[in-house]
Amino acid sequence: MVKKIFYLLLILFVSGVVMFADDNVKVEQAVDREKITIGDRIHFDIKVNIPQTYALQVPEKSENLGEWSVKDIQVYEDKKDLSKHIKYTLTAYTTGEMLIPETIVKYIDDKQKENQIKTQGMKVNIESVLSKVKGQPGLRDIAPVMSLEVPLSVYLMWFLLISVILAGAGIGYYYYKKSHAVTMPENLPPPIPPDVLAFEALEKLKNSNLIKDRKIKEFYIILIDIVRDFLKGVYGIETRDRTTSEIYSELKKKEHEKKKLAFIREFLEEGDLVKFAKYFPDEKICWQDFETGKNIIKGNFE
Repeated sequence: MVKKIFYLLLILFVSGVVMFADDNVKVEQAVDREKITIGDRIHFDIKVNIPQTYALQVPEKSENLGEWSVKDIQVYEDKKDLSKHIKYTLTAYTTGEMLIPETIVKYIDDKQKENQIKTQGMKVNIESVLSKVKGQPGLRDIAPVMSLEVPLSVYLMWFLLISVILAGAGIGYYYYKKSHAVTMPENLPPPIPPDVLAFEALEKLKNSNLIKDRKIKEFYIILIDIVRDFLKGVYGIETRDRTTSEIYSELKKKEHEKKKLAFIREFLEEGDLVKFAKYFPDEKICWQDFETGKNIIKGNFE
């Protein structure tokens, strides 16, 4: 009976149970793995259930969380239960049992009062890569040379057989492509440049009444999607259904001007605050962000 109670408590601790709760706010935490090897990454997820009238504050960017190195922080909303999530990607370079420390989650209630709630620490076991090596670690003797017992004729036979198969597959593919070739229509109009499409979409957004109707979130969703589609057209990367961090990682592979990258990332993160953290800027800031999006499309990063 005692063992059953112990294992039940252990399962609740690893999977992430309610750490602290009051009448309106509930926090849960979980890690995707309780045991890793040194240098591996784990995901530490903090689930926050708050009323829709409350606003979750985005945590400040930090390189470390206790003894853990922070590789990424994402804030998103679960569409199923409308809970808010703060997801840390962590790694560590020491072995042994390490503690993910208590984490403070801040939020603003419907009376515009700042509050906070704290999670409990979670333990993760980090193993050395050498622990998976059988036998005594260290230098070993070179294995003796193996003798070639298979006759050379067998290798030649397999070489000829594979060559015939590849040649047949190549010929079959050629005739398949030829029979299914699509005839491209002539005199097609040239594709519309990404910046032209973006400016047309911005003009429609400008003439909408979303800001006057206080539909701030809808305004920012359209504005951010316009800039995302522009980046897709210019850099040839997928931007829809991607997080800001994922888009930034793809941009770094194709754009090497750090000032431009920082400008774009700051703009996208500003949109994330409105979309996921219940941040409602005033009308002046909305139009400032509108001009920032237009400057990204113009290539003006001053």
